[in-house]
Amino acid sequence: MKNVIIHTTNDEVVSLRLVDKILSDKDFKNYNFDIIISDSNFVRKLKVIVVFFFIWFNYKTF
Repeated sequence: MKNVIIHTTNDEVVSLRLVDKILSDKDFKNYNFDIIISDSNFVRKLKVIVVFFFIWFNYKTF
């Protein structure tokens, strides 16, 4: 069995739903998951928005 570490925030809208989808997928039944959940804060959310903006901007320029 392979071990997988998932580090996520305590966000019910996106993060926890994605983790639930991964854990319930039949392709990952032979994996051991360690899930680390941390609280989200404004700075972390701002970083994610900035990264998505740069990805979107780079996608539009090509």
